[in-house]
Amino acid sequence: MSISHQETLQGCRMTLEFIEGLDETTFKRWLAGEYILTLQPSLSAKKVKKENKKEIIWQEMYKSYEQKLKIMDSYEEAIEYLQSLKFNKQQLKDLGSAWSIYIQSRDTKEKIIYKIVEEVVGNKLKIQVLGNKGK
Repeated sequence: MSISHQETLQGCRMTLEFIEGLDETTFKRWLAGEYILTLQPSLSAKKVKKENKKEIIWQEMYKSYEQKLKIMDSYEEAIEYLQSLKFNKQQLKDLGSAWSIYIQSRDTKEKIIYKIVEEVVGNKLKIQVLGNKGK
């Protein structure tokens, strides 16, 4: 089995990208023979793909939760919805972090839920109130 010209070029590109990523000191030491380049099987490639897949799934779930929260008309309704999801504290922190909501490690589940609702639903309700005052 021979390596095609296209595959050889791809290998050269990958090698050049790796070498370009080295800092100057490491590069000079490699040229001096102090370092060697080796090939190793990538055991983490499958793990990275799996983690990326999980991350994409979570991002889609966060979007759907946010959309559902945005159509809520009251704080109480939004709080009930988040409580019905039965997320643990870490999942709630992740949810809040996905929306750039500041959550402290000492915050309780209830406090995190309140912060999420305030950020997502509260802003919508405030805008509605301000919009109605102008009429």
